[in-house]
Amino acid sequence: MDNYNGQYGNGYQGDPYGGQYNNGYQQGGYSGGPTNQNHPSFTKYMVLSILMLLCCNQICGVIALIMAVIGNGNYKKGMPYEGNFKAAKILLIVGLVLGIVLSIVALLMGVAGSLPLIQELMD
Repeated sequence: MDNYNGQYGNGYQGDPYGGQYNNGYQQGGYSGGPTNQNHPSFTKYMVLSILMLLCCNQICGVIALIMAVIGNGNYKKGMPYEGNFKAAKILLIVGLVLGIVLSIVALLMGVAGSLPLIQELMD
């Protein structure tokens, strides 16, 4: 072991590979896994858009779903995607507010429409 270069840790001095294989052990830390931890949540926007489409406001739900799909495609291509997800989020909020307001209006109109019937039953 006289030829071992312990100062630099790069294998034997007589190594024909110049210490490239470093005695069979790989140097460095773990480099696997996702490189971008701040990826957008496409699934969240897609699920909320489908629920909006089915329950509250079909127009806003369809447009929000389209924006979410376009944003996911742009993210996968490395293009700007933030605007698409922001538009989907705004459409989801607008659709929810419109759905709640229209439900309240429909409820009030139903109650107002049934008042004469209730009065007639009371007489």
